Amino acid sequence: DLSKLDLIVKEEKELNYLLGKKEILQQETAALNDHIGDLNATQKDMEDEMKTLKQEMRFLDKELGTTNQVFRRLQTQRDEYSDKLQSAKNDSDALRIHRYHLRLSGRCRSW
Repeated sequence: DLSKLDLIVKEEKELNYLLGKKEILQQETAALNDHIGDLNATQKDMEDEMKTLKQEMRFLDKELGTTNQVFRRLQTQRDEYSDKLQSAKNDSDALRIHRYHLRLSGRCRSW
């Protein structure tokens, strides 16, 4: 019968269309799964990078602490040397004044 044959042809066309759609959806699903896999790998890489950066930050924090300790120690030494220098300058000034007084009094001619 011609109408049955027509119906079979229509159903076959629709089936082929649906099979084509199914194939396209499977390909898109595979592509999305690949993309998800890439994103997961990227996320893992970023997490690893964050761990590395955190380790580097901890190291740099320790280095900064050490540097600050050294800097404070150097400041203390500088202050001590500055005090000693000022004391030596005061002693020198006092000696110069004393020598001047000795000269004035005539006790020291060679200075």
